[in-house]
Amino acid sequence: MVNEILVSGGWPKSSKYHGQIGEYVYKMVQNAQHEILISCYYFRDNYLAEQIAIKAEDELRIRIILGDYTETRKVDGTLYRAANSKNNDFNLYCYDKRGRKEESLLHTKLIVTDSTYNYARACVGSANLTPTAFNDSVELSIGITGKTAMELGEMFRKELLKSTMIKDVK
Repeated sequence: MVNEILVSGGWPKSSKYHGQIGEYVYKMVQNAQHEILISCYYFRDNYLAEQIAIKAEDELRIRIILGDYTETRKVDGTLYRAANSKNNDFNLYCYDKRGRKEESLLHTKLIVTDSTYNYARACVGSANLTPTAFNDSVELSIGITGKTAMELGEMFRKELLKSTMIKDVK
């Protein structure tokens, strides 16, 4: 297992970690071979959406749970067009509050790739999937590989069962 400390652009420019969250996440998606799992409140990074759309064309299994469907729709439609493409293995979900406390909300920031393989990778931390979080805010995440990343994938799948699929997204 390899753990890496990742920070965003809000950290001092002299920091050896400056800007690494976005780079790490982009590389995870670009290198994914079988699946991409994402759970986040905000998803407003057009470049990341384009990379996921490319992977959708390669017919990877893609599951994304969104905490705020309305806010996330601002992502230039790229994610939604990809989900409606011929790839039947790309599904978007909305966090479902039914059966939970009223104040409950999805606040995770989790990306897992290839979670059923020993080379699984994950990134979990404070950064939403937005250019501001990746470049300007002071954010901290951990990059994880191996068994712990596989366990995070299993946790994601359990949450997925409690989420509602967004059908016919446009």
